[in-house]
Amino acid sequence: SGAQIAQDLRASGRRVYWSLAERHSHTRRLRGKDSMTWWDMAGRIHQHVRESAGVLAGEPDALRKARTAEFPLISGKGTGGRGSSISLLAMHREGITLLGRLQGFDADIARFADVRPQLRIAVEATRAEYAYLDSLASAYYATRPEPRTDDARYIPEEVYLHWEPDASPRELDLNAAGIRSVVLATGFVAEWPWLDVTGVLDEHGYPLGEFGVSPQPGLFFIGMHNLQRMSSSFLCNGGRDARDLLPAILQHLGRSGSTGSGAG
Repeated sequence: SGAQIAQDLRASGRRVYWSLAERHSHTRRLRGKDSMTWWDMAGRIHQHVRESAGVLAGEPDALRKARTAEFPLISGKGTGGRGSSISLLAMHREGITLLGRLQGFDADIARFADVRPQLRIAVEATRAEYAYLDSLASAYYATRPEPRTDDARYIPEEVYLHWEPDASPRELDLNAAGIRSVVLATGFVAEWPWLDVTGVLDEHGYPLGEFGVSPQPGLFFIGMHNLQRMSSSFLCNGGRDARDLLPAILQHLGRSGSTGSGAG
């Protein structure tokens, strides 16, 4: 959303400074299909977090990392319902000033980290994600004809162009730059002020316990990001997670029974 807001403001003729989080560019479409379709066909969207590579390899703290991992959801501008890719290089060339993470304010002076290390990491991650999606497409089309499309225009520019980011301002005088509006696109965190029960949330406000089963008897969670799968917060996945949670609920109620295998 932050990228789209920055693009919209720039398209309206405004001067835009964008302080980046630790995110990279994402490909909207690739070789005839939406990127979400490729992720889905690879089984990643509905893959249980305990089946992630780090957990299976026994890496320390792997389950927590899997449950807090970001997922490349893209809205993006575009026509025909196809949206557009997010390209940091394209936004830079459009005149958006990319800044490092905001470090703080001193009166009207905003201070930022050096953006270059962030951008170098972002470029590597963008290329790795594109290569992975492209490998999925190559495997898929190995046994079927590939349609002719104009999807090459969705490839983020930093995938195929060399980009050595320039140094960005480390300080910005808001008054001198004529900045009168600041848009905070910082995402959100879960808050549970109505849940007056101790020992059920971690320090970040995420439910403790196993996949929605709280350590507090009789308390269960559903619909949280990565609670069981990447798609746990998707409307289309509610039935799947509910079906997996039902045995624990029945056990708590002193009942037993099969949940079946049909869609929930």
